[in-house]
Amino acid sequence: MRLNSSSIGGSVRSRSRSRCSSCVSVNSALVSEKAKDITDDLNGTCIFLIGMMESMKSSVGKILADSLGYYFFDSDVLVQSAAGGSAEIFDDEESYRDAETEVLRQLSPMGRLVVATGSGSVVRSENWGYLRHGIIVWIDGPLEGSDKKKDLAEVSKLYEARKGAYGHADAVVSMTDESAKLDLQEPSSLTPAMVAAAVLEVIEEKISAKKRMGAVRY
Repeated sequence: MRLNSSSIGGSVRSRSRSRCSSCVSVNSALVSEKAKDITDDLNGTCIFLIGMMESMKSSVGKILADSLGYYFFDSDVLVQSAAGGSAEIFDDEESYRDAETEVLRQLSPMGRLVVATGSGSVVRSENWGYLRHGIIVWIDGPLEGSDKKKDLAEVSKLYEARKGAYGHADAVVSMTDESAKLDLQEPSSLTPAMVAAAVLEVIEEKISAKKRMGAVRY
């Protein structure tokens, strides 16, 4: 299947900044305050969210984009849009991964983006070259229910195969750790706003570390 790369570019150029009412409603004071604290130091640097399916990447990404004044994109949505609106048009997974790489290539040189990437985007070393144009945050969510098309054993096997690649992220937000920190019974009790606040917190830590090394901004 041949990807119409111009349609990706058109989608990127025509996309307006995320300002949906549902995102605003969950954008807590904590998220807004954390975003305000790092906006200047972030200096328009893109944020790439990686992780397994159903790890809130898209929901969290929209909140982050809204709070930072960024644009939000879901790479899977862009891939499918460029292919006519459905992943079924691809001949095989390799064709889909080719299209995904092209999407990341086109997004990487841009600024002020939050991108929720596909769960398998980390398996290609080429993609990391594009992701490194921004800050990469791994949202490490629970495996239960992370892929409705596969049973838990299959998902666990897939997670173990990708875990090492995910670990190359600049920062990690463990939903299990976050739920414990907030005295919640389980990770599923976390809201996207809670996870977004955690993402901003780890990004702030990365910025602080760079400042200690003498960098003025990220």
